[in-house]
Amino acid sequence: MGKPAVLESVPGTGRVERELAALTGCERVLLAPSTFHLFWDLFGCLARRGMSIFLDAGSYPIVQWGVERAAGYGAPVKVFRQHDHRALHSLLKSAAGKPVVVADGYSLLRGSSSPIAEYLESVKPMDGEQKE
Repeated sequence: MGKPAVLESVPGTGRVERELAALTGCERVLLAPSTFHLFWDLFGCLARRGMSIFLDAGSYPIVQWGVERAAGYGAPVKVFRQHDHRALHSLLKSAAGKPVVVADGYSLLRGSSSPIAEYLESVKPMDGEQKE
């Protein structure tokens, strides 16, 4: 198309997103040019909105790079042990601003899912909500 992929969506992206959502049973699906660009942009925006970020230590390295970018912009970042909802709950007591919990849904190395329900329960008293 003569432009970097991050500057313009590929024609037909919207149709593919809708079809993937229907196929997977999700409300919505988002396609992005790369996970690096997705997380780089996302965490840059979150940092400018005054969010506190809580990172599951087992998260995908490229996600961690995005979180590091947010920290570079001054966002408070706390890292907690992988899949440890109690450690997260304890760290949330120091949250400045609305919390964002960052975690992979499943760890191939551990062969287990993140305790997403417990993470969500920990942020609910802080006006937190689940985003897909």
